[in-house]
Amino acid sequence: SEYGGDRKEIGLPHNQVKYLKRLAQEGKPLIVVVMAGSAVSLTEIEPYADAILYAWYPGEEGGNAVADLLFADINPSGRLPVTMYRSEADLPPFHEYSMLGRTYRFFEGEPEYPFGFGLSYSIFEYSGFVASGSEFSEDDVIKLEITIRNNGEANGEEVVQIYGKSHDTGCGPLLKSLVAFKRVHVGAGSEKKVEFAIPVSQLQVWDPMEGQFVNRLGEYSFFAGKNSADESVQTKIVIND
Repeated sequence: SEYGGDRKEIGLPHNQVKYLKRLAQEGKPLIVVVMAGSAVSLTEIEPYADAILYAWYPGEEGGNAVADLLFADINPSGRLPVTMYRSEADLPPFHEYSMLGRTYRFFEGEPEYPFGFGLSYSIFEYSGFVASGSEFSEDDVIKLEITIRNNGEANGEEVVQIYGKSHDTGCGPLLKSLVAFKRVHVGAGSEKKVEFAIPVSQLQVWDPMEGQFVNRLGEYSFFAGKNSADESVQTKIVIND
């Protein structure tokens, strides 16, 4: 490209997309296993795939791991460590190194798959998300609790993710941040309470004008979700100085 680099596009190679389209014409269920070292757009193959397994670079036991997942010997619980975008057109120019417009923390568009996304053979329901208080100071620890229920027929593990969002609009473009997560095992038909302890100091952000980390004061929202785009379960607090 004009600015160098080894990739101009974030999609799969065109010959692979063409091959998958041809396979889909056979009318049989099509499971696509993607092996890649970074996020690629899957938009072109989604209409033809009945399921997509992102295997990254799985190593010498990769074949066994993929087989265990596809034959349901193992209940999948992996989560995306990056945001998956639909197209390079959704992103700033490659040569711009600013994080604005990139990652779940600054990307304002609709991702193809959000940071933290992952499916399971179980069906998890979130409820009872509460904080230990409504107002906290900068030296306090915020305690959060949520109930996870497995409504599926298989035992499984859920990665509960907590995101924090400040309502202070004068402190920069940060949308939200992952502040805690836990992997919990929940048996089929049962539920489990999950607790988090988050120091207020952990919510600090870098202020380039002051040259140090500072707390955003005022109202905060916490989201307990299955990924960074899941804001269906939330609670609010206030941080005072």
